[in-house]
Amino acid sequence: MAIKGTIRVSNLIATVGVVLIAVGVIWFLAYNWHAIPSAIKILNLVVATSVAFFAGWILEPNYRKIGHTMYMLTAILWTVSLYLIAQIFNVPVSFQANANILGLALLGTLLLAYIINSTPVLVIAGLIFEGWVWLQTTAEVIPQSTGRTSLHLLIINQLGVTGILFGLALLHRGLKIPDFARVYIWWAAFSFLYLAFQLTHQASQYRVPAIWALGASTILPRLGIAVLFIVGGVFLSLRRGAVSKSYVRAGLIAWLSYVAAVGMLPSLIVVQRGVNFVQWPQYNPQPFWQMTTPFIVQWLLFNGMFILLVLLVLTFAMRERHAALMHLGIWFFMLYLLVRYIGFILDLRGYLAISMLFILGGIGLILLAVSYAFLHRRTLRRLVTERDSATNV
Repeated sequence: MAIKGTIRVSNLIATVGVVLIAVGVIWFLAYNWHAIPSAIKILNLVVATSVAFFAGWILEPNYRKIGHTMYMLTAILWTVSLYLIAQIFNVPVSFQANANILGLALLGTLLLAYIINSTPVLVIAGLIFEGWVWLQTTAEVIPQSTGRTSLHLLIINQLGVTGILFGLALLHRGLKIPDFARVYIWWAAFSFLYLAFQLTHQASQYRVPAIWALGASTILPRLGIAVLFIVGGVFLSLRRGAVSKSYVRAGLIAWLSYVAAVGMLPSLIVVQRGVNFVQWPQYNPQPFWQMTTPFIVQWLLFNGMFILLVLLVLTFAMRERHAALMHLGIWFFMLYLLVRYIGFILDLRGYLAISMLFILGGIGLILLAVSYAFLHRRTLRRLVTERDSATNV
């Protein structure tokens, strides 16, 4: 146990060291950037990235996790180097140009992760992927100014990303690469929970038009690709017996439910109410009790779906013994409670209403803490029972 604790501490120290090195290199180059010739700039970037890689290669045989931490530094320096080299050659500054650079960084990071079989590098690739999606979406939104299409793209891109990541998790289960599958399922859950959380806001009820108005030319390159990944992952993982049918069924129902809800329900409500989405940035939604009945129904539906999604993620995390995924679900749920709590305080003005809200909120948090402790203990007892059973056999 002491040895395991020592290893964890050394990994933490190495991770902090990697962050400090990355910040130091970036800070040094930024401070002296104007005084360094272009050729020396590129050489410095290549040398720094190469040193990080070879340090990981040397350390990996005896200190695997520390070695992979150095590989993480390699991926970070690779991404930073691409942006700095683009600056050297005066690449135009725009969202699309930044998205293209980040896309190239993503390809290099993924290649490194698969060549050296490194889940920490794959985590960095997930961060880059989320950043690329955001930049690419913004690049598509900006030329169209404001209006319906921009809101459609924000929603449909996030749905597509969630489907692609879920499909990749299934594919890696089928290919017997469980470590990578766990990383992909975490990112899929993060993307899904982020989208679901955004849809729980009151303002979103006035800003979520139907995605079907975009037409097949826009929908197919996004949801179509996601469907291909999901179908391929389902086929391969089930054929090789890598996942249970309930695992696949739960993921498919959750994803398709959001596709249907985002695509159809707002369409029925919005068309009836005639909200002008062209002016949505200036539109100020009312408190929840002043919303019209259709929007209240939609708001309650998205909030209910979010809670069910959190429960699904927590249940899956306990069954798969995925601690990071369980923490993700808990943190999103705590964030949801905090945001709803603050929103109600802002809406319900008056001493009596606010005092009752604080009392009910405190009771709710105590019940949540007791429930979490109960589930945690039950999970530990089950794990101990399974371990004892395996030992007796």
